[in-house]
Amino acid sequence: RADALVAAAGAASGVAARLAVAPLDVLKIRFQLQLGGAAEYTGLRQAARRIWTEEGVRGLYKGTVPSLALWAVYSGVQFPVYAEVKARADAWAARAGREAPGASSFAAGAMGAAAATAVSYPLDTLRTQWVYQGLPGGLRLHQHAWRVLAHEGLRGFYRGLVPALAQVVPGMALSFYFYDTFKRAALGLRGQPPAGRLGAIDNFAVGGVAGLLSKLVVHPLDTAKKRLQTNWMLPHGERGHYRGLAHCAATMMREEGIVGFYKGTVPTLAKAAISSAFTFATYDACLRELKGQR
Repeated sequence: RADALVAAAGAASGVAARLAVAPLDVLKIRFQLQLGGAAEYTGLRQAARRIWTEEGVRGLYKGTVPSLALWAVYSGVQFPVYAEVKARADAWAARAGREAPGASSFAAGAMGAAAATAVSYPLDTLRTQWVYQGLPGGLRLHQHAWRVLAHEGLRGFYRGLVPALAQVVPGMALSFYFYDTFKRAALGLRGQPPAGRLGAIDNFAVGGVAGLLSKLVVHPLDTAKKRLQTNWMLPHGERGHYRGLAHCAATMMREEGIVGFYKGTVPTLAKAAISSAFTFATYDACLRELKGQR
């Protein structure tokens, strides 16, 4: 029952976070998928205005359905794995007399992120492709999934998984590490024990800072992942433009320079801070409610 409550609270936190940052997510992906040459989007305000003008408000929420499913699944897996691994790691450290809460948070965050990414990655691929080009020919999402399967087989759903794991695992490990570290510091400032609970506003603030700092580190890998996920959707003359992670990184560096890896940084950091704040704050609030705590 405890695992089910953690999974439910995790899923709810993922849905709340996605709803809060959906337009920023669309903007981030559009910037990241601009290849070298003339830029279609030149700034955050210009990009938002252009999408609004050409596609309407729905354009800023493209991919929301698979995104909600993605993050419900992702967070519903991540938090139970995190809680279980952290509990075991803390128990082992206590028996060994080597308590290191920051280290256990980092390790548990990494394992939770790895498990959640492996389970939810096909939904991430479908979401990215939808945001990039929309669903061609008026296809529904499940029809587009069959289209991907026909074009590339099962491997098509896992394009970019290596950079995704390389980005998500350390990114979430850092996020949980920063959150746990700042949370304990905030509790200490209030004279509360490390196992105490923060209020909703404090949780929101600590989660936001943790998400922003962790995303700064891993953004270049996220950009490479997005390029690989949409590789087969490029015009015929450019399909297969990237042959793998190493080739993608080398090509981006040659054609766009280091700036290419940081396209979409502004919406990415804004999204990361808001998403992380909603995730941690909603998770804590939902878990308290489900456990009947106030």
